[in-house]
Amino acid sequence: MKPIILIALCVSLSLTVTPLIASERGVAKGMLIHLDIQKDLCAATIGNNSSYVISKVIKNSVILKRDFNRIHCKKHDGFNGGNLYQTAFHYDRFNMISSFLYEHKLDINLLDNNGDTLLDWVDKKIATYTRDGDDDIAEDYKELRLRLLDFGSKNTAR
Repeated sequence: MKPIILIALCVSLSLTVTPLIASERGVAKGMLIHLDIQKDLCAATIGNNSSYVISKVIKNSVILKRDFNRIHCKKHDGFNGGNLYQTAFHYDRFNMISSFLYEHKLDINLLDNNGDTLLDWVDKKIATYTRDGDDDIAEDYKELRLRLLDFGSKNTAR
């Protein structure tokens, strides 16, 4: 009987400790990203604070390339919610988009939950700002699109 009790105790402890590890010590592959970490990353993205995102990612063992679609920013201020790319795009945070690409080595062909890529989002932004007569911002997105294509060609050639 003692081995059965010991096994039951071990299983019980592992179920209790696993969420604690995910919430306080970072993120292992396949584990959920704690809501506080998601909120901090989303707020830093909206605030255009790439250095904070980098420090938060390192501190919590988040690997954006692996965990990207597991981070969800909530609906806010006309934004329908979405991942960090979508959040950065909604708020026109060019520094954050560049940070995700260059510092975190995210793929420009990474698909979101809707099946759209980063280039799809850029094209939609260009169309929206052109239609609305915001030519300066449309030009910024056209320039970003060229940088993305250049970035993508350099990183797929490796």
